Amino acid sequence: MFVAIHHNITDPRRGGDHEPDRPDGRTGEIAESLKAVFYLPGTDGRKADGVWETDSVDNLEAVP
Repeated sequence: MFVAIHHNITDPRRGGDHEPDRPDGRTGEIAESLKAVFYLPGTDGRKADGVWETDSVDNLEAVP
């Protein structure tokens, strides 16, 4: 399933380090069961929208 999520980023200097398989090739700490399909950062670095792929709602809800 695909899920669209609006992200509020509290530390823009850190960026989205925690997101896996980002389009820029960096990886992070999120479960392997989630895959970023695309990620649209805001111009100020404080908000972003992303589409994620997961095989179950349980895997998505388990994300810290």
